Amino acid sequence: METSAKLSGRDRVLQGGSLAPIATIMSWHALYGRMDPIDVYMQYFEAECEANGVPRRAVKAALVAESRDRRIRYDVSLSFFPHEGPEDFRVSYDACWETNLYEAPGRRSKKREEELLSSFREKADSLASEHGAKIFWDRPLGEARRA
Repeated sequence: METSAKLSGRDRVLQGGSLAPIATIMSWHALYGRMDPIDVYMQYFEAECEANGVPRRAVKAALVAESRDRRIRYDVSLSFFPHEGPEDFRVSYDACWETNLYEAPGRRSKKREEELLSSFREKADSLASEHGAKIFWDRPLGEARRA
C-alpha cells in the first residue's frame, strides 16, 4: 500500500482503494471541467407536428446548459410527442431537434441565461418551422421549471 500513497485518488480507486466511487466521479467531473446537461428552463406546450407518420400534439421546450472543458454551451431543445390525453407525456426520441444558441469559454451565468431566454421563443419557433411544426405558446400544458 506504500505505492497507493503516491497515486492520485482516481488511480487508488482503480487499484481497489478506499475512496467512495461517487465522490471520485464528482472529482473527475470537476477535474475535467464537465457538467451534466441541465434544463435551465423547461415547459410543455400544445403543438402541431407530424413525424414518421405520427401526429404530435405537444412539445417539451427547453433551454439546456452543458459545460465541458471549461466551455459553456446553451441549446434550444424541442421534443414533440403525441400527447393523447392529459396524463400522456411520453418521451419521444424520433421528433427531437436542437440548435445551439451560445458557446464560449466560461461557466453558467444567470445574466446570460436571462438574455438567452429573451430570444428563446423566437429561436424555438424557427427550429420548429424548419421541421414543419408549430408551438402554441399561449397554451401551456404545465408550469415552467427553472434550474
